[in-house]
Amino acid sequence: MANQSFTQPVATFSSTRTGAAAGDFSATIQWGNGDTSAGTLAANGTDSNGDLLFTVAPTGGYTSPTVGTSTAIINVSDAVTSDTVQASATLSSDGIFAVKALSTTITMGAR
Repeated sequence: MANQSFTQPVATFSSTRTGAAAGDFSATIQWGNGDTSAGTLAANGTDSNGDLLFTVAPTGGYTSPTVGTSTAIINVSDAVTSDTVQASATLSSDGIFAVKALSTTITMGAR
């Protein structure tokens, strides 16, 4: 059955900026069907380089009106540095909005 709410993270990103916090970033998710949602960011540990990791999930969830595969575009902006990055992720809804192969990784800042 379509139209079930999706709340899982759609992307993980890392920041090379020392002291970065989830509140420093904002995100939007373009779902590939004309819908856009705000993203909620959460700290998620560090990567193997010691860079801070964050996840992006749809704020309040997202309800897909369709079944099938589309490409979501995730935009993340850093309010401290004014950097913005964009990545895409493939999402697949099987009729109960079970999302597959959705996670993508974004790196903010130069290494």
